[in-house]
Formats: sequence, structure tokens, C-alpha cells
Amino acid sequence: MIKVKISSDELERAKEYIIDKDEAILGRKSTCDICISSDHISREHLEISVQDDVIFIKDITKNNWVSYNDEPLPKNQSVEYFEFSPLALPGGFKINIEAGRSFEPDLDEITSGVATQTITRTKSGVSRFGTQKKTKIKKMNLKLEKTSGEIKSGRRPNKNIEKKIDDDKKKKVVFFVIFLIIIGVVYYYLDQNQ
Repeated sequence: MIKVKISSDELERAKEYIIDKDEAILGRKSTCDICISSDHISREHLEISVQDDVIFIKDITKNNWVSYNDEPLPKNQSVEYFEFSPLALPGGFKINIEAGRSFEPDLDEITSGVATQTITRTKSGVSRFGTQKKTKIKKMNLKLEKTSGEIKSGRRPNKNIEKKIDDDKKKKVVFFVIFLIIIGVVYYYLDQNQ
């Protein structure tokens, strides 16, 4: 089972996909497991696979790119994916992938199977989401009906809170480094006195 989260600066909130198999294709083509309707995305852009709970990604484009850990991903080579490394696609799309667990989907945004969700960028720059097929999640026996339309506006994260969290992390790192220096100095002087 694969969980893919797609976000972009233009989207009001991230979109999650749950794919109930060990391999998924992300691209612009409607037959892709995850379909992103954007001129920036190739018909088949990224292959995601899971083997023994290890995630692998592969750039399957001919003339496009995938950025992984701020570097271009090699063409047609499976590379192990780590959640902490940024994965980006053209058009400002950011991807986060999880695997090997059962996921509890948000009932407002359940997606599963082939070509279930489409992200469309309109000429005005406003993003729209729509469901192309009926889907079924076996474990929960939920059926979704074919729907389309704009996504309800969600709350954006408070940037002041994010900045405060980042500042707190920096303070902890600085404190830890100073602590290590003090321990090193004390150890050095104790070693010199003996």
C-alpha cells in the first residue's frame, strides 16, 4: 500500500492518494494511478514501487525532470526514497511518499485505485480537483460516487507558528552544540590533571 501526498504553492491544501498496490505511476495521462493535469508534468512522469517496505522511485520521463534531495533523479534508475529528502516535480509540485502501513484515510479525501484524482490548473491559476472513476477501499467497504468541482477551502498553516517551531529547533541545536563543547573542555582538563 502506498500513500502519496502532493502539495504545491498554488494549492490551498495538500492532496493525498492511497494506492492499494505496490507500484504506482504518476503522470498527466488519465490511465496513470495518480493523474496530475498540468503541462509541466509528462504523460508518465514518476514510477513509485515498494519492495519489502522500502520505497523506490524512478524518473520515467524522456525530456522532463524529477528533483530528489535537490538534485536531478537519474533517468530510468530505481533510487531508494527516504521521507526526509525533498521530492519535487516541475510546476512546483512537492511529493511525499509513505508505504508498508495501513492508512486511515481522511473521509473527505478518500482516493484509491487507478486514475482516481486529477489536479487541474486553470488559466487563472486556480487549482481544481475532480474524481474520474468510482473507487472502493476494500478494508473499509466504502464506495465513492463520481464527483467533481472545486475543493473546499482549507485553513492554511499559521506561518508564525511554523517560524516559532523552526526557531525552537535552532535553539535546541545550538544548546546541544554548546553542551558538547563544554563536556569536551571538562574532559580535556580532567585528562590533563591526571
